[in-house]
Amino acid sequence: MKFDVAIMQSYSRSGETLLLRTLNAHPRIHAVHDLRKTNSEEELALFEHLRRTGATAVAADSKLARHVSLPDGGLLLLKNAVWLSPPVHTRGFVLVRNPFSVAASAGVIGESPARRESNRRIIMRWARGIAPGFVAALDELDNLAALLLLWNVKVTEAMRSGLPVVHYERFVADPQRILRTLIAGLGLPWNDAVLTAHEAYAPGEKGHGRMPLSAPIHQKSRDSYRDLPDEVFDRIHALVYPTLRLCGYVIEGRTISIASDFDDRLTARR
Repeated sequence: MKFDVAIMQSYSRSGETLLLRTLNAHPRIHAVHDLRKTNSEEELALFEHLRRTGATAVAADSKLARHVSLPDGGLLLLKNAVWLSPPVHTRGFVLVRNPFSVAASAGVIGESPARRESNRRIIMRWARGIAPGFVAALDELDNLAALLLLWNVKVTEAMRSGLPVVHYERFVADPQRILRTLIAGLGLPWNDAVLTAHEAYAPGEKGHGRMPLSAPIHQKSRDSYRDLPDEVFDRIHALVYPTLRLCGYVIEGRTISIASDFDDRLTARR
């Protein structure tokens, strides 16, 4: 008996905790780590093993999986947001969110001095996993430019994986349609529990990144980029333009949409 590994390629501040919480409600999916505010020792051990080895399956009776309760054929869902890994996983998907909203969520715009230093430490930690060769060069950039340089690197590599693409914006706008397609693509049967995943958590319970786990899926932050000053919007656009197109995002004025002809590699599974 074994558990296969499905990977979620993403970049931080792209809605990973929301999607992990949602999929973790499926009786045949277990989120490996970074769902709750604090990871357990068991979660971290399994995560480090999968990250270090690139394993695509784990024996159900192994010491590493003793805390996992899944039936045979269940999936371990591994989030990969801040490191690069060889494309060995054939099951999984890419989660992408437009970088304007990523930057707004990361708090790198209009930073206070204390927030600037905190953001810098976080970004440099991400850099050591995503692009260690760029760490020294990042010292010459402000936090917004450094964040987006890493977004370009991580998202470009994720898109090259050939895995299906889930846009955060489409997911929160129509969860059931995206989830049905995604779960079928993972080779699993549909289960309604994913639509009510928030009901398993106590009011106010926080997950990774301070996400309120008891909150239902909503669209409140989908268009958070709209509050960006014009000069900041234009700067972000200039810094991410090639990768933006690679992900299917289109800019019209100050509105971000997804190209109707973009191949998210989910189409054949609908």
